[in-house]
Amino acid sequence: MSKASSKGAVGIVGLGIMGGAIARNLAAAGWRVAGYDVESQRCRELAAAGVEIAPSVGELTGKVPTILTSLPHPDALTA
Repeated sequence: MSKASSKGAVGIVGLGIMGGAIARNLAAAGWRVAGYDVESQRCRELAAAGVEIAPSVGELTGKVPTILTSLPHPDALTA
């Protein structure tokens, strides 16, 4: 079992300031982290930090048992 999977897996939708920091910290602490964001630059930055980037929210839900959302406003959830 790899270090990244020894603690479990979590997904994060929204990799901005808050979600990105959470994703980085969890990955650094040994969690397997998968993420999704509509901004490609954020995805590239988090991929470089060890976060597995999902191509869609739908695919993210199939990769991990728990998903956190870190979105800028409530309407972003439905979008």
